[in-house]
Amino acid sequence: MTIMWSIILCIVISVAGKQITFENYKVFKIITTRSTRNKLFNRLGNISDGYSFWKVSLVSKQVDLMVAPHKLPEFYEMMAQIQAPYKVYIDNVQTLINRAMPANASMKFDFKNYHDLDTIYKNLDDLANQYPNVVQSIVGGKTYEGRKIKGVKVSFKPNNPGVFIESGIHAREWIAPATAMYIFHQLLTSNNTEVRTLAESHDWYIFPVFNPDGYVYTHTTNRLWRKTRKPYGFRCYGCDPNRNWGYEWNTGGSSNNPCSETYAGPMPFSEIETRSMSTYISSISDKFYVYIALHSYSQLLMFPYGYTADHVDNYDLLYDIGMKTITALAKRYGTDYTVGNIAETIYVASGNSADWIKGTYNKSIVYTYELRDGGQYGFLLPPEQIIPTGEETLDSIIAMLKEAKTLKKYGLIYICVLKLKKSIFIMWKIILCMIMGLVTAEQITFDNYKVIKINVTTNRQVELLNQIAKDPDHFSIWKEPSVNKQAELMVAPQKLSEFYELMAQIQAPYKVSIENVQALINQATIAKASETFDFTKYHTLDTIYNYLDDLEKKYPNIVQTVVAGKSYEGREIKGVKISFKQNNPGVFFESGIHAREWIAPATVLYILDQLLTSNNRYVRNLAESHNWYIFPVCNPDGYVYTYTTNRMWRKTRKPYGDNCYGTDPNRNWGYTWQSASNDSGPCTETYPGPAPFSDIEIKSLSKYIKSICNKFYIYLSFHSYSQLLMFPYSYTVKHVDNYNDLNNIGWKAKIALAKRYGTNYTLGDIAETIYEAYGSSVDWVKFACGTPLLFAYELRDQGKYGFLLPSKEIIPTGEETLDSILAILKEATVLGYS
Repeated sequence: MTIMWSIILCIVISVAGKQITFENYKVFKIITTRSTRNKLFNRLGNISDGYSFWKVSLVSKQVDLMVAPHKLPEFYEMMAQIQAPYKVYIDNVQTLINRAMPANASMKFDFKNYHDLDTIYKNLDDLANQYPNVVQSIVGGKTYEGRKIKGVKVSFKPNNPGVFIESGIHAREWIAPATAMYIFHQLLTSNNTEVRTLAESHDWYIFPVFNPDGYVYTHTTNRLWRKTRKPYGFRCYGCDPNRNWGYEWNTGGSSNNPCSETYAGPMPFSEIETRSMSTYISSISDKFYVYIALHSYSQLLMFPYGYTADHVDNYDLLYDIGMKTITALAKRYGTDYTVGNIAETIYVASGNSADWIKGTYNKSIVYTYELRDGGQYGFLLPPEQIIPTGEETLDSIIAMLKEAKTLKKYGLIYICVLKLKKSIFIMWKIILCMIMGLVTAEQITFDNYKVIKINVTTNRQVELLNQIAKDPDHFSIWKEPSVNKQAELMVAPQKLSEFYELMAQIQAPYKVSIENVQALINQATIAKASETFDFTKYHTLDTIYNYLDDLEKKYPNIVQTVVAGKSYEGREIKGVKISFKQNNPGVFFESGIHAREWIAPATVLYILDQLLTSNNRYVRNLAESHNWYIFPVCNPDGYVYTYTTNRMWRKTRKPYGDNCYGTDPNRNWGYTWQSASNDSGPCTETYPGPAPFSDIEIKSLSKYIKSICNKFYIYLSFHSYSQLLMFPYSYTVKHVDNYNDLNNIGWKAKIALAKRYGTNYTLGDIAETIYEAYGSSVDWVKFACGTPLLFAYELRDQGKYGFLLPSKEIIPTGEETLDSILAILKEATVLGYS
């Protein structure tokens, strides 16, 4: 028996010494819905032979799956059954492996090749010898097979704040160690002023290979190995070292199957790699405030949590820094990244290092990069992309730390301690009128009314907040409550005690975001009727309409005023058509449907002015190659009422009963009208009306739009605020047929929008980005006209001023919004829509 086991062991060792090949293995890109993705996971979740998930993205709905040649018939049959669209991304995996073979150990260390572990470690030691006063070689941990987990500390002066870079925890992700090494070299050798400042103002703890055994195994035996190498049973090896950390270990997104690539291990820190590195990190936890984990691939910048979709306490801060980071990253080569928390951006993944760092030490800034590319090469990125990846990643880290320094300056970040409590990802959306039922010429005031942000975590909290909002004289919801999101509530001063008592009862964290609503209202700059029309002030309806008439007179062959509908109080819904030549494809602008959102009409009018007067060649080409249907104020009665009586009015002005006025004109359209929870009463701000198209504004405007359905292919709806760019549907989380195209176009638009002033927008469909809303204009236009490209903007800002944006921000908002529209039309042309 002993002889037999010796023979078997020899065979195993012999086999293990040979390179596993992936000849004719294919990688498929599969576009999934939630249903088809679940079917796919259920079919393959416990199968390790012949299939390997390379990528799962909740944002793009894309799954990349490697399939062995002998499994191809089974795969094709499975795809036919679950009916998920797919295509071959990589036709032969081995071909890509052959192209990216590492450099010979005898070669000089460079960034034109991938390098084995010994070469990387030797380079760390060489640089420690070359820069003895700056670089210190460190052994942070050890491996199952007895290797060191080696890194370096880079320090130009004592007591610098620290940055920790973790890399190579997943063995096959070779671009991660290569990028970490590139950054390490640049910190020592770059002459760039920003890099020098960055390098010398921080201490750096850099560990390029967190999983040495696995990394060696990818060089000797299996290029696509992911895990550690500790044996579990006779046939299974290793656990996923990014599922083995001791914070919320094995609570989701990991496997109990030792052969699975996401095996979490038999217990937290079961692997000596994670156990020893966690001990080292704990010993220096007071030395760093930024933790960066480098992975590949997918071009994502993510932050905690991975174990849950619940938002981390400093979600908004991490999101905002992240947006500036990916904007900087894109500048050099145009590489597009997505930013978000781990669970919502890719998938739930418990027991990961980033969650452990955040959960254990509450570090201010914790990010996980998924580096290049989007899938053309996947884990097998060619070595010629090492330097570009390193360059753009270093660019992004410069931006990240620069923004962190700015926030520290203003007291938002302290080294290692975050003082900012949870703010909001999506800011105020729905406002209830404070005083209804009095038709008066006197201005309603909001002295000492406060706006309060509430972190909602339970359905019971949602119910109670909705209940108190039924007292519209004293409570007004500015952002609808939903579980695991933030609600906004305006509270009358005489009801503050009652409010605070309720918050204590339901145990909902909250903070005041606006101390005095009236103070912001008083700061607004409103033009006088006698003043020349400009974009430094907000204007009344009469002034806007006079301006449209003046443009028609000034440009008689280009501008035509159009009356698309009328209001309950007899006003016109006036707009313009701009056409430089016949038969141009069309773009429709809807704005001012919610009366209080003054920045929306102002922005649309700015864009209108630029279409006629700009000398920028891109704007000229945009203006003259399209017809434009622009309606700056689609709710004239409500808009006038915000000037004469109630600055915070949202709805139309048709009376419903003795004391209630108006419907929400963006809930009154006749597609999925009141199909679910639109059961609010006539005094509420989201009242959808007694029937679809019950309000003459929507009834008449819809008829006009229907009459020109074939004249436009893009429909843009402008609102404020929250800095969102959204697309249908709003009534359901079901994805529109061209979801991927809308997402791709939107991504280009938000990147273009951010370039001028760094304004960060969030992209997504309406229902998944904010909430489900029924009877909206964009859903109706999609249904009634079949318009392929529809976007709803929620313009500036993210809450400092909310609906009361100062007039000095009109021009910047107009400029960046026009930049984004340029990008929308450009990408629409590339995709063949125009």
